[in-house]
Amino acid sequence: MLPTLRSAARTGLLGLSAFALAPLASAAIVTGNWDPALPQGSFPGLGWTATINLKISDDCRQGAQSLPFIVNLFGRSFGCNENPFDSSSRFSILSAEVGIYDLNTFVIKDVLRFNPSSFSPLLLNLDPGVSISYLLSLTDSNPVQGTIDATDNFEFRLSLPGDAPALKYRAFGSSGGFITAPERPTETGYAVNDDSAQAAVLATTRLEKGQAVFNAVPEPGSLLLALLALAAAGAAAGGSARRRTGQVPALQAA
Repeated sequence: MLPTLRSAARTGLLGLSAFALAPLASAAIVTGNWDPALPQGSFPGLGWTATINLKISDDCRQGAQSLPFIVNLFGRSFGCNENPFDSSSRFSILSAEVGIYDLNTFVIKDVLRFNPSSFSPLLLNLDPGVSISYLLSLTDSNPVQGTIDATDNFEFRLSLPGDAPALKYRAFGSSGGFITAPERPTETGYAVNDDSAQAAVLATTRLEKGQAVFNAVPEPGSLLLALLALAAAGAAAGGSARRRTGQVPALQAA
């Protein structure tokens, strides 16, 4: 009986060791972009767009969450179908950048790059409707000073309070508190990529000066004017073609 118990114990320990040392599933890279305007009193004509890349284990992706939130706590993650013997966090921040862009041209004038390790990510929720609905960090980013005339007198922090990122600013060299930009960001982009594409994702989402902010959402009035301009251009092109041929399109088709 005793040898049988010893054999069973050895088998059980070997099984637990194999389970604990099993390789992790390949991770996913989740990218979110946010795009609000800056306070026009301090930063006239400027807006900001943020790109945040997260690394998430496959067992925490959409449909694999066992709790409403993925929780990083005391070096462990909860809320996923995870290996309970593994102590690594199941999601982490790979990069966090803010581009300061011209509201008229949508061209980035300044880029703020924050140290990912300055955040302490705690809670994350991925909605089935392709949205990062919640990302909470216990700490704000490190401060970064602006580099252009409109921002070089300020330093900035990026905060992740939960439902959307917040950009904070204060006068450079000041010891006072940071002011939070009041306008609420709107999430305008989201993607999940395989971990093997991590370098490509980071390169693709990297913000650079002179880059156009294509995900900027125009004001309704501006959008209406753009549509009217396109319609007018289309009508003018059609009229020009008819004048060149001397025929209407219906007769050409016949």
